[in-house]
Amino acid sequence: MTATAASPLDAFCRSFSRAASVLLMLGGGFILLGWAFNLAVLKSIVPGYATAKPNAAVAFVMAGVALQLLMARATGSTARGLIVVLSVFIALIGAATLAQYVLGVNPGIDRLLFPGSPDNPGSPYPGRMSPYTATSFVFVGAALMQFNTEIQKHARACAVLVGLFGLLGLVSHLYSVAPEGLAAYTQMALPTAALLLLFSLGALCAFPERGVAALVISRGGAGAVARYLLPAAILVPVLFGWLRLYGQQHGLYGTEFGLVLMAVSASAVLTGLVYWSAGKIGRGEAEQNRLAAALRESENMFRNAFESSPDAIVGVNRDGRIVRVNQQAERIFGYSRGDLIGAPVEMLIPMRLTERHAQNRQDYMSHPHMRPMGSGLELSARRKDGTEFPVDVMLGPVETNSGPLVLSTIRDITERKRAEAEIRQLNAELENRVVQRTAELEAANKELEAFSYSVSHDLRAPLRSIDGFGQALLDDCASRLDDNGRHYLQRIRGSTQHMGQLIDDLLKLSRVARAEIHREPVDLTQMAQTVIAGLRGTEPGRQVEFQAQDGMTADGDPRLLPIVLENLFSNAWKFTSRAEQARIEMASFANDAGGRAYYVRDNGVGFDMAYVDKLFGAFQRLHAPADFPGTGIGLATVKRIVHRHGGRVWAEGAVGKGATFYFTL
Repeated sequence: MTATAASPLDAFCRSFSRAASVLLMLGGGFILLGWAFNLAVLKSIVPGYATAKPNAAVAFVMAGVALQLLMARATGSTARGLIVVLSVFIALIGAATLAQYVLGVNPGIDRLLFPGSPDNPGSPYPGRMSPYTATSFVFVGAALMQFNTEIQKHARACAVLVGLFGLLGLVSHLYSVAPEGLAAYTQMALPTAALLLLFSLGALCAFPERGVAALVISRGGAGAVARYLLPAAILVPVLFGWLRLYGQQHGLYGTEFGLVLMAVSASAVLTGLVYWSAGKIGRGEAEQNRLAAALRESENMFRNAFESSPDAIVGVNRDGRIVRVNQQAERIFGYSRGDLIGAPVEMLIPMRLTERHAQNRQDYMSHPHMRPMGSGLELSARRKDGTEFPVDVMLGPVETNSGPLVLSTIRDITERKRAEAEIRQLNAELENRVVQRTAELEAANKELEAFSYSVSHDLRAPLRSIDGFGQALLDDCASRLDDNGRHYLQRIRGSTQHMGQLIDDLLKLSRVARAEIHREPVDLTQMAQTVIAGLRGTEPGRQVEFQAQDGMTADGDPRLLPIVLENLFSNAWKFTSRAEQARIEMASFANDAGGRAYYVRDNGVGFDMAYVDKLFGAFQRLHAPADFPGTGIGLATVKRIVHRHGGRVWAEGAVGKGATFYFTL
């Protein structure tokens, strides 16, 4: 089995293998020190137990070096040659020892390093390892030799056998097995058994991407079962065997019942572990099925979105070949899906641009990034019949199992370009019309200015003449006229003066309509006080209470806004003339639009709200001239100025209860 992806367990395996190689070298070194200085604790760990032999210690040191070289993934000929030499030497140590047992010879190789050092008393072959240990080193050498090649299947089998040899030796010490009968041939020193088991685990973990280690660290259900059941399968029988032996040795039960207890207990524990593992695998499979269903749903959604997209979508690989298209791509380009798949993408590019597109595509693939539509590029595409059409293209890199792809979303913008051309044409026609209408407006303004001049001079001159001659008649011939004659002359003079006032107000309204607006901050409080001061000067004897809110400012034309206040305050001054205690006020408040609204309020005669719509029309009056003189132009002028500031004006009132005029700017 081969691991598919690196994981934390993968890193742990490699770290453990490196640590095992170091411990093998240290363990072998300590055993050699024990022989050199006759330290029993280094040779056997437990005094009186079988000792680890010098040749075995040398083999462990060499196995640690070879495993370290394998972990370093050394590929040089020297390193690989050194691994071979070390592997062969380890195998030869085991084979030579076995040959001594088979042939019944003793050439003295067992005591070559430490000829005078004592071994365990009663040992028939001082310094010689057991046949069982020697066989283990043959497999150690074979495992290292094959791990150094590309084919490692037999190497893992040899490493597993070495681990079993070491486990047998450790369990024999745990059970205190006497060296009698067959056990005499399987006797193994405790340090040797431990180091052999360590070598087996380190060798299997050295290549976690393959074999047993790959199975154990895999992320699927098999890996989970292996991680939980393998340790149990090894430790549970050993533990229950020891408990069975302990109970029997202390007289708790006989051999047969002890075996029954061991078998049933081990079966129960292993059954529980199998059941628990099966449940875990079942939950894992259910989760996998859920994820697989979600993945299928996601794929279906993507496929449906891909195929039903209103834009053409073309997937291109690193080589510039089309690997995927949707129905819209077939429709707008005129090719079938079979024609497009596998073809170079340049077949969709105008012929004059294919070379430049190929270079641009290579540049993009070297630094892929999302490029949205509307990037300001003028792009064209080519249909099967050779016709070209404008397009907008969005590019997006996508990573797939077969390598990177670029998904191109292509939108036919022929209709948009046509609409843009029509809009440009309409804009050009509109600009021409604006120029034409502007010229007409300028001509009309000139005519209006000429008319204003004519009104100002040609019409007012006869009025002044009539008024002047009427005054002359009154001055020179008053004694010759009776009361009716003098009354008629007064009416003539009053009418001509009223006509002159109408002409003046019309000219003001005309100038307001033509004046350019120049906005700047304006102090309305100060402006209101100035207007009221002027009105007080016209009638010093009137007692009028006036209030203006402090700090009222606005952004408006400083030449036109005084006209607004003059007309509003003049109306208030005029229509409060009959009030016993006249009162006029001006203030502001925040309106719903987030700005400010201003108002002028009085306690004069007021008006009927039924006629509010007539207030701001030119020449519209709600009171008789005999009661309150005026031309009916003032409020129309106010409305014109307020509208030119982008605001609005309205009024509220009641007969006999005063009126309030509001405006915004």
